[in-house]
Amino acid sequence: MAWSSDGCSSDLNGKFLVVCFFFSSRRRHTRYISVTGVQTCALPISFHGKSVDIGDKGFMLREIGGPYNTHNWIHNNTMYDSGYVNKNCDDSSGIMNIGGASGDFQSNYNTIEDNTMYSGGHHVLETFTENNVIRNNVFHNESWMTDPGCEGLTDSKTNNHETDTNGKYGNRNIQIYDGNGRSGVFNLIEGNRIGHAGIPPDDNGAHNLVITSPKNIIRYNYIFNASSDGLYFKQGSGADSDDNRAYNNTIYRSGYSSVKRTLLRRDGITVAKGSANNVIKNNIIYDSYDEDCASLVPTEDCTTVNTFTNNWLSTDGDPQFVNTDISDPMSTILPNLSLRSSSGAIDKGIALTQAKGSGSKSSTLIVDDALYFQDGSWGSALSNIQADWIAIGSVTNVVQIKSINYSTNTITLASAGTWSDNAKIWLYKNSKGNIVLWGSAPDIGAHEYTGSEDDLAPDPPPTPDITVGP
Repeated sequence: MAWSSDGCSSDLNGKFLVVCFFFSSRRRHTRYISVTGVQTCALPISFHGKSVDIGDKGFMLREIGGPYNTHNWIHNNTMYDSGYVNKNCDDSSGIMNIGGASGDFQSNYNTIEDNTMYSGGHHVLETFTENNVIRNNVFHNESWMTDPGCEGLTDSKTNNHETDTNGKYGNRNIQIYDGNGRSGVFNLIEGNRIGHAGIPPDDNGAHNLVITSPKNIIRYNYIFNASSDGLYFKQGSGADSDDNRAYNNTIYRSGYSSVKRTLLRRDGITVAKGSANNVIKNNIIYDSYDEDCASLVPTEDCTTVNTFTNNWLSTDGDPQFVNTDISDPMSTILPNLSLRSSSGAIDKGIALTQAKGSGSKSSTLIVDDALYFQDGSWGSALSNIQADWIAIGSVTNVVQIKSINYSTNTITLASAGTWSDNAKIWLYKNSKGNIVLWGSAPDIGAHEYTGSEDDLAPDPPPTPDITVGP
């Protein structure tokens, strides 16, 4: 790949690797030119920090001997095909890393939105930092990597390295990691399409979304067709998946695979040993190969040390999705997991939390649990992250949040309001300012029915300014 821009240039003899340093805090358009002549596009990157790697190690936002790389805005891009299976039958690299387990836990406050990313080695996206917003993207990682001769070999982890039915390997889509023993990382994962996690070469399955860190918000995502779990709350080194809030997601058809290898964790949601105080509420979890929600502790289930409530499960029957076609991993609109007018999940969502004490013409609201909400301070300052709006007491008594003190569960409101003690509280508008509460109560699942099934089909990301690929 040949690469050029206003200030940096590189020709790497076919190796897809670019390293450049940016010092501008203002948006700049960098031009990438493919040697194949197929594409000439622009990548809008807005930087307060200073490092970017794009290549066979993927797109990395990290500290390199200087100020940490914060407040980056990555949007309207297509990125794909970064990673490989090495001779030791181990998957390597991915499309994008933010921070790293080697020591960068400070490249915080990034917004990743309206992108299409697919075909990563170890992952498509992996983060190690705080206060990031990941919204309205399309992720998929179906089996795409060439087998270097691993199938049939054995090791201590698996009986064999069987490929997927197409003779290739895939992997997980997203992992939100800690690695630094923090009490909270406060990332928002909202409104994404996350699907088709494929069979990896070196373990028993891949997951669409892995949460290996505390205090994240996971809401309004389509999560579908993973070879292993749709959503996995995992424990790692310096990484406890505690106190997360996962609500109003739709998790469909998890754990199905036709390979002979015995797959573990073939559930809609799996909770690892030690993962505690997570709340899983108002989600649709349907058509899972094993269980819709399972614990890796044989004597526990999803309710033992976590809250699992008001979710639509396979035993509740067909939730009446608009279109469940999963045949094309490249589709940005299918499956369409919004609800038909006949769905029993419409208006069946429950409140997220409640007021702790009454208020009269007050802008200070104390709640039982503030971790469901964000105040617009997360993500890049260069992007438009709006503070949540909430409904207090009734679905029509709505107000925007100004700030949140999570340690005291205190929400400061943008305008004064009145409510009674124990008043129910719902989310009314999300981080884009879109209304997510219509009718007498929220729906269960990722998309609110507004009266037209066509209105509920999620929009694909806008036309990208850059396509990054081989």
